[in-house]
Amino acid sequence: MVPILAGALAACSPTPAPHDSTPTDTGAGDTAPPIAYASWSGTEVFEYGLFPEPGLRTCLLRFVTTGTPSEACPACVFAFEVARSFQPESSLDDGTCAILAVDDAWTYGYFADLDGAPTVARLEGDAWVPWGRADLDRDTGVLTYENGVFDEPLSGSSEGWYSTWGWRGEARLDPASARHRSGARGAAR
Repeated sequence: MVPILAGALAACSPTPAPHDSTPTDTGAGDTAPPIAYASWSGTEVFEYGLFPEPGLRTCLLRFVTTGTPSEACPACVFAFEVARSFQPESSLDDGTCAILAVDDAWTYGYFADLDGAPTVARLEGDAWVPWGRADLDRDTGVLTYENGVFDEPLSGSSEGWYSTWGWRGEARLDPASARHRSGARGAAR
């Protein structure tokens, strides 16, 4: 296995290393009232590539995501139990990323301002782990998020090569059935 891939797969695997603390929303970002969305439907893609030109991929694993609201993260603006369904017919993999090409499920939480940026976190055991940069369009109910690097130029002996390893996702949160939350989530603004 290519050394950079081993590190990339470890960093993006379904079981990353646990963190010691639960992140908390600093409250400096999105100040609109927290919302409880009724449903989550979307897609995620895992991308991996190490090539002498940007845009090429060894792996492009596609997943369909569906979710139901979760109360697992009182500090989050909202949280969902999300199931990922691997889509082999629309994916590309030479076998390098086969360990990630599986159906699985995660609990995702959205923080409007975690360390200065909107963030999606995942519940890993009993700890919330910051998982990716996020953007929530409250008007459309669309949440986009990503983690990793995409077409990053390498240096040193690998100069002239580009590295990609990471996840990108988009979810449509059902705004038509949304209701405003109160109570403990009010502090998550």
